[in-house]
Amino acid sequence: MKCTPEVSACLTKLCTADNHLPQGYNTSPRIAVLVLQPATDRIWRLCKKYGITFTVYIDDLTMSGNKDLSPFKKTIDKIINDYGLKIKSEKTKPLSQNQQHKVTGIVVNKKINVDKECFNSMRYTLHICKKYGPANIIGKVTDSKGRKIETVERLKNNLRGKLNYIKNINPQKANNLMIVFNDIRW
Repeated sequence: MKCTPEVSACLTKLCTADNHLPQGYNTSPRIAVLVLQPATDRIWRLCKKYGITFTVYIDDLTMSGNKDLSPFKKTIDKIINDYGLKIKSEKTKPLSQNQQHKVTGIVVNKKINVDKECFNSMRYTLHICKKYGPANIIGKVTDSKGRKIETVERLKNNLRGKLNYIKNINPQKANNLMIVFNDIRW
């Protein structure tokens, strides 16, 4: 971004926690877009040339069209690798028109929305926290890496991050959940 070392250091402190880019921070999606932009620009040009629709949501790349896209996989992999990045093969899957299309748990068929399972899980967790207290589920809930959450503060931060995620997709649903979150006795 052509910043001075001082400005770079300041931006790094603002955007990281414990030397990591945390999920749920408002800056995380923007940083992912900046990192991916050179690669996504190349992929976009390739897709445009062949009449393929290409969309990017944070760090998830989606291609769609009325043709077999499998011949493009090798080229896309090479472009991504050229920038020191790697595609997670377990997240790569071709879908037909009549299947539910999800990108990062977001349903993208007709309108963007939060996956029902994600929303219902969050609503249930908040309900339990409000009704019985957050301490009642400590050790029973895991973070995005599958680690058990062992403190009320970590639980609160984890749920706040998930609420920010939902808010980016469906602000109305997030607002309803936020009302419950704010009623919890932390």
